[in-house]
Amino acid sequence: MKRKEIIEIIVAICVLVGMIVGGLNYLAKASDLQLVEMRLDQKIITDQIFQFQQRIWQLEDRNYGPCTSWTDQKDKNEYRKLKEEIEMLKKRRDALINRTMTQ
Repeated sequence: MKRKEIIEIIVAICVLVGMIVGGLNYLAKASDLQLVEMRLDQKIITDQIFQFQQRIWQLEDRNYGPCTSWTDQKDKNEYRKLKEEIEMLKKRRDALINRTMTQ
């Protein structure tokens, strides 16, 4: 083999190795995708908590005060259900945060 052919082969191998390494670094890794998924879940839960809290504030404004003095039973039931939903969502959010911290 001539010197030129050897250099061409070495350059070709270097280009292939570079392309493979670049491709592996470009593609998202599974662990990165799991973290993104958990952050998205946390964001969704936080948004739901905020929406429920806004609805609670609307009920309190409409009924002028705390739930104990309301006369409309339907509003009382909705208020209590919203409070339970918020507590459940907060527990789910905390579990997601703990799972994120352990990874």
